[in-house]
Amino acid sequence: MSLGGFFESLLENYFKLRDSINPYVPIPELRKAVCRELGISPKEFDQKLIQLIRQRQVGNWLIDAASPRARRKGGLVFGIGEKYIYYLAILKGG
Repeated sequence: MSLGGFFESLLENYFKLRDSINPYVPIPELRKAVCRELGISPKEFDQKLIQLIRQRQVGNWLIDAASPRARRKGGLVFGIGEKYIYYLAILKGG
């Protein structure tokens, strides 16, 4: 699975799950939808999502991850300092 193909599925499912007020979608919901669509494991989803978060931008899309006030089941831990994230927003950039 290429990172580009993963991003296309992530973007499509993000807009299906996003509501009109809050741009942040829970990662567990995205993980479930993308894994089902692409037939990939949750571990592969997490690895590819971390790659995208580290890039911060794909084409004209900005990728932003956010932490909840308290840890919730299904989030991601990564990077220096073991940052915990639970929400993802994909925003139109410049």
